[in-house]
Amino acid sequence: MKIQCQSLLRAFFCKASEFICKIDDLNSIIKSGEINDFSLDQLKELNKSLFEEIYSENYEESFANPEYAVKTLGEEYGKILCYIYTKNRGMIRNVYMGEIRRSSSSNGIVYTDL
Repeated sequence: MKIQCQSLLRAFFCKASEFICKIDDLNSIIKSGEINDFSLDQLKELNKSLFEEIYSENYEESFANPEYAVKTLGEEYGKILCYIYTKNRGMIRNVYMGEIRRSSSSNGIVYTDL
């Protein structure tokens, strides 16, 4: 059971870190002004990449879904990690509003709300 739990937690943290990397990429695109040159199709694709995980057809197996998170990660971790996961999704709004900044720390990159 411990090995299974570790692999499920690894899956959660890998998925969460992939999302944070998307936000980092988006932040760079916005800060550089590159987003202003995106075509409508590129903007649609960008939007899809940020939200497709929570589209109705994907939500059943998303860590943003509390039922799935608890079923996969257990009662002890599922609720809190689902909460953290959904809070991280708020970074989409924050990055577009310019309310996120990237700061270096001794442990790596940290995103903070302004």
